[in-house]
Amino acid sequence: MTHLPTEFPDFGLTPEQRRHAVRGHYYEWPGMDGERGEIWCYSDRFSYRAGETVALHVSSTAATFGMTIIRDGGSETKVFEKSGIAARRQDTPDKCSAEGCGWDASFEFRVGADWPSCAYRVTLTADGRDGKPIQC
Repeated sequence: MTHLPTEFPDFGLTPEQRRHAVRGHYYEWPGMDGERGEIWCYSDRFSYRAGETVALHVSSTAATFGMTIIRDGGSETKVFEKSGIAARRQDTPDKCSAEGCGWDASFEFRVGADWPSCAYRVTLTADGRDGKPIQC
């Protein structure tokens, strides 16, 4: 397994220049949705087998969210749905693109024994501050 370095050279950048280099070149970032609110998530791994537990790390301005998981294939099949999952905003470090967000796990679920091996889409939905849904 490849181990990534944990220390990076500073290249003589000021903290503001470093922040811009790390966070200033993205199409999306925490806080970009402004007053509407936001919800962001990532899982603890890229791939899972049937019966394994998935941990989702969520940061949201909404107090709760709902989640739907769809099997993505020739036809879409809903395999999981839950609402009223607790959420909170979690700080995103300046070096998130290099070191990760480091958020606490917010919700865990088990991959169903009957879920075939394929791609699945996880959608989180919460109420935005303007009453319209926000999604991740």
